[in-house]
Amino acid sequence: MLRCEVSDPADIQYGWLNNGQPLDDTERRFREVSNLKFTAVDRRVDAGNFECVATNTVTGEEAHSTNASFNIKWLESGGVTLKEPTTEAEIESSAPVTLRCHIDGHPR
Repeated sequence: MLRCEVSDPADIQYGWLNNGQPLDDTERRFREVSNLKFTAVDRRVDAGNFECVATNTVTGEEAHSTNASFNIKWLESGGVTLKEPTTEAEIESSAPVTLRCHIDGHPR
């Protein structure tokens, strides 16, 4: 979530920009009062700078926040292998199955 606050919130309407373009609310990314909330982050569309715009609805005066951005690190997907039982043919209904997932990550 990106937070946006003003000292006197009376008569204030909030909006958000991404790379200078106004954002529309979606199921994944939406305004919650003054804040911008994300249910999931998408590296293709959430890259760049985010900016809050607070507009006084009486005077029309606008205030812009400083830019905020995400530093998103992605891990590549890894393979899932069957550990126990050792073959799919040995899987029985209602019996426990153990899966192994191995993923390496290297910070940059």
